[in-house]
Amino acid sequence: MADVSIIIPCYNVEHFIRDCLNSVLEQTLQDKEVICIDDGSTDNTQNILMEYKEKADIVVLHQKNQGSGTARNRGISASAGKYMAFMDADDFYPARDTLEKIYLTAQNEKAEICGGSGCTFRNGVYTYSGFRKGFVFERDGWISREDFPTVNGYWRFIYKSDFIRDNQISFPNYLRCQDAPFFLHAILCAGRVYCMREVTYVYRKEHKQVFFTQKQAVDYAKGMRDSLKLSTKGGMIPLQGQILNELRGELSAMMYLYAESSAEMRDIIREFNDIIANGNTGEPQFWMLKEGKEIAVYVENVREEIRRLLEELKAEKHVLIYGAGTVGKRVRAFLMENNVLPEAFVVSDIRQNAISLDGLPVKCIDDYVDQKDECMVIVATFPYLHEEIQNTLQEKEFKKVYTLSVEKLHLFSGEVIH
Repeated sequence: MADVSIIIPCYNVEHFIRDCLNSVLEQTLQDKEVICIDDGSTDNTQNILMEYKEKADIVVLHQKNQGSGTARNRGISASAGKYMAFMDADDFYPARDTLEKIYLTAQNEKAEICGGSGCTFRNGVYTYSGFRKGFVFERDGWISREDFPTVNGYWRFIYKSDFIRDNQISFPNYLRCQDAPFFLHAILCAGRVYCMREVTYVYRKEHKQVFFTQKQAVDYAKGMRDSLKLSTKGGMIPLQGQILNELRGELSAMMYLYAESSAEMRDIIREFNDIIANGNTGEPQFWMLKEGKEIAVYVENVREEIRRLLEELKAEKHVLIYGAGTVGKRVRAFLMENNVLPEAFVVSDIRQNAISLDGLPVKCIDDYVDQKDECMVIVATFPYLHEEIQNTLQEKEFKKVYTLSVEKLHLFSGEVIH
C-alpha cells in the first residue's frame, strides 16, 4: 500500500501539466501513487499523460468530459494509498520534500486531515498573504472545526483514505464549486485539522478565468448553498462568516442575473434565505438575498449608480485602482471598456507584486500622497480587505474613494467572470 495517493484531474492543461507532474514525481516521499484522470481533454494533455506514463510509474484514467468533481471521485475509487492528496493539474508543490513532511506529520499526530499554508503564483511572483483569509497558518497545531478559518484550499491537505471512505465523503457532481462542500464535509466529520505553518501548495492564478454559463452559475450556487448548510450544522462560525461574505459578490450577482430565466436559481435563493433566517448567522436581515421583483429594481439601481460613477471618473486627473489582484484586473478591464483610463494599480506593499499587471504599472499608494486631492481611488479587492484599505486611505487623507464591489461590477457588466 502506498503512503499517499495523489489524485490529479486533467482537462486541457497542456501548458502546465509537465510542471505539475514533475513537481509530484520529484517528491522525496518514495512510496507514492500518482493517479491522473483525463477528463476528455481536447488539446495535447492526453498525449503528454501517456508520454509520462511510459517513463514514470503513474496511473492514467480516461473519461468523457464530466467535470473535475467526477474525475476526483473516480480517483478516490481507484486509489490505494493510506492517505490521499488532491492536486490541480496547473499547480505544483513548493519543495521536493513537501509531501513527505505532510505525511510524516499526519502519521506523528494521528491526523485524519493534515496540511499547511498556501501561496499563489502569478506572473513569476509568489505571494504568501492577501489571497484569502486563512490561507496562511501562523503556527503548527490542531484547529477545531469550530475555529477553522477558511473554506478555501482543500488541496493543501492530505486525507486519511479510510476516513474519507468510512464517512462517504465525495465531491458533488457540480460543474463549479465541488471542492468547498467536500472540504467542509471532511472537517465536519474529523472534528479537527492538524495545520502546519509551512507552505504546502502553490496555486497558479494568472490564467484561471471562467465566464459562467447558466448551468455553471446554478452549480456554483448549489456548492455554496451546501457549504453554508455544512458550516451552520457544524457550528463553524468563521467559515459561516466567510461564506456569507462571498455570498455578497460574485455569487449574489450571478444569482440575480440568472434569477429571471432560471426557476432553479430562484429556488436556491429561497434556500439561502431559509438557512440565513434559521441558522444563527447574526444580523440575518443584512445577509438576506433579494427575491422576486426586488431583484430587477436593485439591478437597475446599481447600473444607474455605476453610470454616474463612470461619468465622474472621466473628469478625474488621476484614476487609481487599489488592488493588483483578480478583482483589480477585472475593474481595470471594465474601466477600459467604458473609456476610462486608469493610471496605475496601487498597493500598500509593492514587494509582493509585479512591477506591472496587464501593461499597467503597479505602484505604492504612498507615491500619490502628495497628489491625493487630485486622485480618485477605486478600491478593487475581495470584501474582507475593504475595511483595512479604507482605513489606510483615510489615514493618508485620500478624500475621493469608491469601493466597487464585485457584485456591482458584475451586475453592471451583465456577466460573471470567476
